[in-house]
Amino acid sequence: LRHLSQAVEQSPADVVITNAEGYIQYVNPRFCQITGYAAKEVIGQKPSILKSGRTPAALYDALWETIAAGREWRGELLNRKKDGTLFWQHAIISPIRDAKGEITHYISVKEDISIRKEYEERLVRQANYDALTGLPNRVLAMDRLRQAIAQGQRYGRKVALMLLDLADFKKVNATLGHAAGDLLLKEASLRLVDCLREGDTVARLGGDEFVLLLPDLTDTTSAEVVAEKILS
Repeated sequence: LRHLSQAVEQSPADVVITNAEGYIQYVNPRFCQITGYAAKEVIGQKPSILKSGRTPAALYDALWETIAAGREWRGELLNRKKDGTLFWQHAIISPIRDAKGEITHYISVKEDISIRKEYEERLVRQANYDALTGLPNRVLAMDRLRQAIAQGQRYGRKVALMLLDLADFKKVNATLGHAAGDLLLKEASLRLVDCLREGDTVARLGGDEFVLLLPDLTDTTSAEVVAEKILS
C-alpha cells in the first residue's frame, strides 16, 4: 500500500479519484501543479470545476454514460486552470468496483498535451493557410470550392469564382524590394477581404495571384457588384 501510495503521489500524470456520485475525494500533487488548485480547494467539488466551457456537452454526456456503464473512457478534454489558462489533456477515466462488483469510485489519469495540440494546429495551419497574408492557400481554397459547388447543386444556388492578380506587381519587387512587395500583398489581402461577405473566401494561390469564392448566390448580379467594388 505504501508503494502504491508513493507511486500515485509521485506520478508524472495527474490523478483524481471521485466517489460514485462524481465528487472529488483525492488529487495527487501533479494535479495541483498543472491546474493551480490546492487539494483543499477541489476536495468535495466535481471535476467540472475545470470545465473550459468550450467542450461540447455531448462529449461529457458520452463520458459519464460510458463510465457509469462500467467501461473505461479515453479522450481529449480542453480544460481551464485556476488562473483561467486553457490547456489540453488526454484523459483515461475508469470505474473502480468493490468485491460485489458495484462501482464505488472513479479514477482519472490525465496527461497535459497542450504542446502537442499546439504543434498539430500549427501543422494544420501551415498546410492550409498562406504564411505571408494569413489567407487560405490553394489547397484550402479548392476544398472550399468543392464544398460550395456541392452545396449549390443541392440547394439550387450559384457559385461565383474570381481570379485576380496585381498588374505590374513584379515592378514593385524590382524597384522597391521584396519587403515592399510583401507589404503590398498584405494590404491587398485586407482590402479584398473587406469587399466580401463573411461566408465568402479570399485565397492566395501564390505570387500576386488571388482567388475569390462567393458561394450561395441567387444570381450573377451579386458577383458583378462585388467585382466592381474590388476594382474600385
